[in-house]
Amino acid sequence: MDGWEASRRIRANPETARIPIIALTAHALTEDVSKAVDSGIDAYETKPVVYTRLMRKIAALVKD
Repeated sequence: MDGWEASRRIRANPETARIPIIALTAHALTEDVSKAVDSGIDAYETKPVVYTRLMRKIAALVKD
């Protein structure tokens, strides 16, 4: 199972559907971003990860 399928399964389960998901990937092509969005992720971060940007995304997702 890849991360896209894992994300779809997390979203499909009512008990886990609201867990924030950030994709951390080396794949930065437009089609990869589309796959991520289609799988239900909340944010997308390419590698190498910029720590401060990642932390801002995490903070924005967990502030609710």
